[in-house]
Amino acid sequence: MIREKMLFLDEAPVFTFWGELASPLQECRFRLWRRESVLKRMRLVCLFTGMAYFFALLGDYGELGGEGAFTVMVLSRSLVFAVAGGLGLGVSRKNLFAWFPWGLSGYIFLVGCAEGLEFYVKGSSMMGGDYLFTIIIVLLYYLFLPPRTPVIFVGALGASLVFWGTLAFLEQGFFSRLFTLFLNFALVNAVGLSILISFGRVQREEFLLLQGQQKINRRLSREIRERKRMEAVLREMALHDDLTGLCNRRYFFQRFQEFWEVPVASLGFLMMDLDHFKEVNDRLGHPAGDAALVECTRRFQGVLPPEAVLGRLGGEEFGVLLPEISLSHLEEVAEKLRRTLETGPVETSWGDLDLTVSIGTALGGPERESSPAELFSRADNALLQAKESGRNKVCLAFG
Repeated sequence: MIREKMLFLDEAPVFTFWGELASPLQECRFRLWRRESVLKRMRLVCLFTGMAYFFALLGDYGELGGEGAFTVMVLSRSLVFAVAGGLGLGVSRKNLFAWFPWGLSGYIFLVGCAEGLEFYVKGSSMMGGDYLFTIIIVLLYYLFLPPRTPVIFVGALGASLVFWGTLAFLEQGFFSRLFTLFLNFALVNAVGLSILISFGRVQREEFLLLQGQQKINRRLSREIRERKRMEAVLREMALHDDLTGLCNRRYFFQRFQEFWEVPVASLGFLMMDLDHFKEVNDRLGHPAGDAALVECTRRFQGVLPPEAVLGRLGGEEFGVLLPEISLSHLEEVAEKLRRTLETGPVETSWGDLDLTVSIGTALGGPERESSPAELFSRADNALLQAKESGRNKVCLAFG
């Protein structure tokens, strides 16, 4: 299953002979990823084996009594226990984690030396089962999947050689027995190393898959954020005028309908048209006209209350919606809009423009009109009246 999933990675991982990642950066990231699980497992292994090895003194006392040989075993087992305790407790420090594989390698080597010393001290009193016990220790050492395969292999191989060398020194003449034991240790180390390399590769492949999936997730997250941003931009473009940033005609009348459906007690509507604006475009060009529209928009926004909805209905026409407003306040707002252009010229790069605005006002609501179109029609007629009566005026639609 993992092999099939590896096809989805950008490139196939490259491993060293020891089953580690060829890329130093990837290998470093893998070790950091496994750091906590390795620490917990190895801390348990060191403390458990150290205590078990130390409490074996009870058996030593039964075999050796209180003689000098027993003192040697006490020192040997105490040293193993101290090193195991130091590794188990000191490994939790982050600054020592890089040295932990070497410490673990030294620990298993020390165990091998202690086993050889035990055989030397006890001599013929050791049973054949002690060979098997040492072999099992070496195999379990591999099966707990410690970090840094080559470093660990050196420790396990050294422990095996020390123990076998001690037996070879003491059992000279028993060539067939020593050769069998040598094959057993060689087989254990070969099997243990093979397991360690195989499981190490599997764990690293799993890590790379996880990293690849996280990379894909981050990429998808970025794409989703970018898509949402683009959707927001497109939504903004669809609802607002690209020149002035105001509500466009479609969105303005959508808001008009929303006010109608709430409904509000009263709704003021202003229709505004810049006077003789076509002459600006004809005389100075459309860029000058666009600049003038932007400046007019800025002035309109400066005098409108926060609840007002200002929209560009097309060309030089603007609309304003004012919910929950009285007639006197509506006329006051309309006059402010008219005076904001009358009081000073509109400054553009093409020169100052003297602009005025004609405004038609209407006050209504769902209780007075059957639809927004009726209120719009009344305001439009008032605007036409303002223009016909000389422009730069505010006319109120009655009805």
